[in-house]
Parts: sequence; structure tokens; C-alpha cells
Amino acid sequence: MDDDRPSGGPLPLPGLTVLDASQMLAGPLCAMARTQRPDGDWCALAGGTQSTPESSAAAFFATAGLRTRRLGVAGTDLTEAVDRAVRVTRSRVDGDGRLSDVSAVAWSSTRETHYDHVSTGHVVPWGHPVILMLHELELAGAATGSDR
Repeated sequence: MDDDRPSGGPLPLPGLTVLDASQMLAGPLCAMARTQRPDGDWCALAGGTQSTPESSAAAFFATAGLRTRRLGVAGTDLTEAVDRAVRVTRSRVDGDGRLSDVSAVAWSSTRETHYDHVSTGHVVPWGHPVILMLHELELAGAATGSDR
């Protein structure tokens, strides 16, 4: 992907511009940012207050935020939320490169209390690929405010 294109230039999807992508992403990212915990993480149930932390949510949000920043479509109102998500994600990667506090054995439920005691501390596959994506983005120069 050519990251040197001017704002409003074409994205790899026919007819989709950077401005279109920015408008499509702004709502969901801002909504998610409003449910972020002060430490930069999210509960297993986003916006919940009783459920356990879910590190993969912060890792995925950090990755999406850095990608939008790299494309020039991230609003400045997301800067702090993205930076907090990056920091908490980094703090949860152990010496073996594994992301800790990722939920396991959590099937979907319409009952919010179902997520209050989600099991964590297991080695599960969905937390690891996003660490590689996050690292790739940081290497590519989409550094957070804490790295500038």
C-alpha cells in the first residue's frame, strides 16, 4: 500500500477514498474509545465495569488506531486513547512475546453478567497475531506520542 498518497487519494478498494475511510472509522473508534478504562484496557464486556480486563481489545484498538494514524485518517481526539492502548498492550507482553490477560473459554452471551468472571491467564491464539501487527506498525513509523 502506498502511504505517500495525498489525503483524499484512492485506497485499495475501488471508489473508496481516505476521506470515506476516515468517516467510516470515526464513529466506531470514538465509540470504543469512550468505553476504555483509565489504564488503557477494556473489560471483557466493552463498557462494562465488573468484567475482567481483556488485553486483546486494547491490542486490536491500538492496531486499528495506529493504522488509521498511518493513513492520515485518525482524528486527534483518538490520540490519547490509542496511546493508552499501545502502552497497556506493551505492558502485558511477557518475555516470551505472549499477550497476558486474554480471555479464554468465553462463549457469547446476551447476559452481561456472563462476562464478569471470564477466565484469563491462558495461552490463547487470538492475542498473539495482533502483537505482531502492532510491532509492524511501530516499526513502520506509526509511533505513539510516548515514542516521539
